[in-house]
Amino acid sequence: MKRKILIIIGAVVLALIIVAGGFWYMSTQPLYKPGMVREMGASLTPPNQPTESEKWLVESNIEINHFAGGEGRNVLVIHGGPGMPFLAPMSGLEPLTKKFRFHYYDQRGCGESTRPIERFESTNMYQNMMELDRTLGLGAQIADIERIRQILGDDKLILVGHS
Repeated sequence: MKRKILIIIGAVVLALIIVAGGFWYMSTQPLYKPGMVREMGASLTPPNQPTESEKWLVESNIEINHFAGGEGRNVLVIHGGPGMPFLAPMSGLEPLTKKFRFHYYDQRGCGESTRPIERFESTNMYQNMMELDRTLGLGAQIADIERIRQILGDDKLILVGHS
C-alpha cells in the first residue's frame, strides 16, 4: 500500500514538472515573429476607405476610431493598457503640434473601435487563447499599424508609445 502511494505521488510530481516546464518554455517564446501576420492569412493592404465614415477601415470588418491634432509630419500615438485609449490629445505633445500631426487611435477591441470578439464560441481554453491572440494579439496590432501607415500615405511612420 505504501509503495502505491509513493508511485502515485511520484507520478503527480512528474506531471507537475512536465506542465511547469511547458509553461516555462511557452513563456520564453517571442510574442511576435516576423511573417506572423502573413501566416494568419491577413492582408497588410487596407481596404478602400469609406467616404461616409470617420473611422479607418483596416480590414473589411475592423474599423479603427481615431482623431488627430497638429500639422506637419504624421506621428501615430499608440495607447497603453490594454484597453486605455486616449480621450484627448496628450498635453505634453502640444508644443510639437506646429511640426507634427499626432494621430491617436483606439486599438482594435478598445474604445470605439471594432471588438472582433464579444464572447467565445468554444469552452476550450487553449482554443480561445489562440483565437484571442489571432484577432487581438501583437501580430494583429502590428498589421493594423502597417495598414494605418498606408492609409496615411507615409513611407515611414513615427510611432509614440504610451503605457
